[in-house]
Amino acid sequence: MSLSPTTLQMLNQRSQRLPSLTVPCCYECNQELRRFIETPIVTAVKRGYEAVKSLHPTLLFLWLGKMYYALRYRERFQLANPRSPEMGTIVSEEALNDLHLMHCFLQGIRGGLSVGDACPWSLVVCNTRQYAEKALNFDYRDGRNVDAVAVRVKSTGIIMTFGDQGYAHTTAEHLLDLIGDEPLHRLQFAELYSRMWYAAHLRNRPYSYHLSFGPVVTSRLLGNAKNKMYAEYFDQWKDADYVNILAAATGIPPDALFQPPDLVRCFIHDTEGRFAKMPEHLTDELN
Repeated sequence: MSLSPTTLQMLNQRSQRLPSLTVPCCYECNQELRRFIETPIVTAVKRGYEAVKSLHPTLLFLWLGKMYYALRYRERFQLANPRSPEMGTIVSEEALNDLHLMHCFLQGIRGGLSVGDACPWSLVVCNTRQYAEKALNFDYRDGRNVDAVAVRVKSTGIIMTFGDQGYAHTTAEHLLDLIGDEPLHRLQFAELYSRMWYAAHLRNRPYSYHLSFGPVVTSRLLGNAKNKMYAEYFDQWKDADYVNILAAATGIPPDALFQPPDLVRCFIHDTEGRFAKMPEHLTDELN
């Protein structure tokens, strides 16, 4: 799914104006959402990368999680193909029910969320290059087969995967150390979120949490999950599979990105392992 500053391209290829994308919400909850979540986010985004980077991760989780869940909720009532109603809606009732745990965590919007060792996400905030053409300064993507969101607004890029207990972040740490505060080209941002999305997609079983609902929603991991290796929860990385996600994100054919058995084209660093300073004309390689 892709989003522009004014319209949303749904998975059934139909466009909707953003003002029409609303979900049921009482007045009190709507006011709290605006005051405690949306206003701080909007203010920080206007100030730029450093301001967004300084926001508390929980605030970004509640904002992006709310956005992701709300879009899935709307898709529950959107026909996958308006010409073939028998195909059903974009999102099935079962698929929406699979997001029940996220919905529980999102109750923290109403009074706060304390995650402790149960931090069910990976988060990256990065500096992104700004372009003279305004349309190139905004991008929204979310996953079809993985619960994840990537947002890029002017100088700020935000990537979040849900339910992976930080695993996607660990797989990208070597690149994040190299990137630092360097402004990412759109192609480099697409590569970074592709890597994190694929890593989150490898999760083969859900983590279990205990949530307590009071003035503040609190959570903790159940069992000894926090003491187990990530390998017990995630399948092995396969470059031949990852490259398909990278191709979809960049619009570059897989055979131009991958040379078997394990050579994948990288836009973030050069052949010497240094951060790649990409020329602006490569923006045409993105959808």
